[in-house]
Amino acid sequence: MIRFILIALVLLGATPSDPEDDMLVPVELQLNIFSKVLTFDRTVEEKPGSELVVGILYQPRVRGSYVAKDQMVQSISATEPTVHGKSLRAVPLVAASASELAAAIQSQGIDVLYVTPLRAVSVAEFAVVTRQQSVLTLTGIPQFVEAGVSVGVGLNGDRPKILINAEAARLEGARLQARLLKLAEIVGS
Repeated sequence: MIRFILIALVLLGATPSDPEDDMLVPVELQLNIFSKVLTFDRTVEEKPGSELVVGILYQPRVRGSYVAKDQMVQSISATEPTVHGKSLRAVPLVAASASELAAAIQSQGIDVLYVTPLRAVSVAEFAVVTRQQSVLTLTGIPQFVEAGVSVGVGLNGDRPKILINAEAARLEGARLQARLLKLAEIVGS
C-alpha cells in the first residue's frame, strides 16, 4: 500500500522529501554568504549598536528546521562573524504564529531573520510581519525567496548563487547596493 502511494505521488509530480533536502547549500557556507550580502545593505551599516541580532525562525518538531537552527547558532558562535564592525548574535525563535513572531522581534530586538526549513506554515504571513518591522529576511530555501523572503542561497550547478526578491527586500526597508543586485539572481515579482 505504501509503495502504491509513493508511486502515485511521483506520478502526480509530488515527491516525499526530508526538510534537509530543501537546503542545497550547507548552513556554514550560507552564513559566509549572508555575512557578505549584509555588507551591501546600507541600512545594516546605519543600525546603531555594536551587534546585529539574527533571529533564527525554526520549528522544534521539524527535524531539518531544528538541525538548521542548531547549525546556524553554532556557526555564528564558532566563527564570530562581523558586518560593518558589528558582531552577529543568534536568537532562536519558534515559528508559531505571525503575532508571536511580531512580539519576539520587538522583545528580542531582531535586526535580521534567518528562516529555516518550515512545514505547514505560511512564509508569506511571516513576511507581512518582517515588512511591518523592517527586518531583512534570509534563507537557504530557494522556494521561500519566491514566497516573499528577501535573500536566499541556492545552487547554479555546483556553485552557490545569491537569490534576491527585490520587491520583498524593498518592502522590508533594505537598501541593497547595485553591485549586489548584479551578482545575484533576481526572483519573484
